Amino acid sequence: MKNRLILQLSTLLFLLQAPFSLTAQPDPDKPAKGLVKGVVVDQSTGQPLDYATVTIFSAADSSMVTGGVTDVSGTFRLELKFGSYYANVAFISFEDLNIANIEVSRDNPVADLGTIRLAPNATTLAEVEVRAEKSNMQISLDKRVFNVGKDLANIGGSASDVLDNVPSVTVDAEGGVSLRGSSGVRILINGRPSGLVGV
Repeated sequence: MKNRLILQLSTLLFLLQAPFSLTAQPDPDKPAKGLVKGVVVDQSTGQPLDYATVTIFSAADSSMVTGGVTDVSGTFRLELKFGSYYANVAFISFEDLNIANIEVSRDNPVADLGTIRLAPNATTLAEVEVRAEKSNMQISLDKRVFNVGKDLANIGGSASDVLDNVPSVTVDAEGGVSLRGSSGVRILINGRPSGLVGV
């Protein structure tokens, strides 16, 4: 009787303890995952760099594991399996940065890389100057404007010589001007009527 009571108590204790020991075991079907996170900023200004590329590579064989881009606050969060990795952080006109020895494990499931400061690329231009020049010909509904001031062939020539260099315009021996064979052309020089007229 005493042995039977001990056996029943032992069985009862085992059954009560079994669910707790089963939940403590890792699920073999569920892959073990961790997290790599950080913030990417400009080294010189401290401003966050949004849309910087963060790529994670396996430390064992250098194969790409995962990657992503930073949000508007420069923050990134990448999920990956437990293991050893290294990261490459890149942004346009900044030097790439490699971060080695990233370990993600059950003991350390979150690898916080902290603030990552990218240096501007040395070939970045300090200033860009943009100059605009008028086109040689401007076409509108009722007129065509030919800007002849920059044409080197017109330097030192007469108005008749300048018109000879304008496409679709011909000047005859008497100084009559026609546009594509059509006479009756009105010619303006600097917006004012000229003495040159079509015949």
